[in-house]
Amino acid sequence: YPNKNVAGKKAVYHVKLKEIKVRRLPDLDDEFAKDLGKDSLEALKNDIREELRTHIKRRIEQDMELQLLTALVGENTFSVPRSFVDAELRHLVEDAKAKLIEKGFKKEDVDSKEKEFEERFRDDAVKRIKILFILDEIARRENVSVTESEIEDALNVVASRTGQGLEKVKEYYKKEELADDLKEKLREDKTIQFLLKEADIREGG
Repeated sequence: YPNKNVAGKKAVYHVKLKEIKVRRLPDLDDEFAKDLGKDSLEALKNDIREELRTHIKRRIEQDMELQLLTALVGENTFSVPRSFVDAELRHLVEDAKAKLIEKGFKKEDVDSKEKEFEERFRDDAVKRIKILFILDEIARRENVSVTESEIEDALNVVASRTGQGLEKVKEYYKKEELADDLKEKLREDKTIQFLLKEADIREGG
């Protein structure tokens, strides 16, 4: 338990029952669908079916990307600059610590495990830096680049997800000097898609 003052101790709770509720599921009909903003039950089913297809398709794509990147790292043996690895490791550790603090763990307890996190994530940091080097070299050889239109589309997606206006998102990216990072991320994604298109993909038995 995050709070060490009570962690591992037994506790007795006294509660007073005020009411009992019974869950009653609504009928699956057009009225139910309309309550959810759909024209009919059939329309609701179609939307759910499409969402499931999209979710499964994305999960398959992510699995293929992981297999592809793992194969690239495995087939290309080379060393990477220590400074790059240390910077990536710092990012992974800070991200892990932030997530634990969000879950209720005390900052001092999380900070005390920093060395443990560094040992745990060092191999991942090396792998991620190798992937960046490999993708950058492939992009250079295959002339993979990102257009201004593609950057604009990506910023539009960010604006839509955050509920902010496009100009406000652009201003934020400029102020925080994130434009180059976005461009590089888009270039990496395009390179991965290029590799997947060229790859010999077979279904496993």
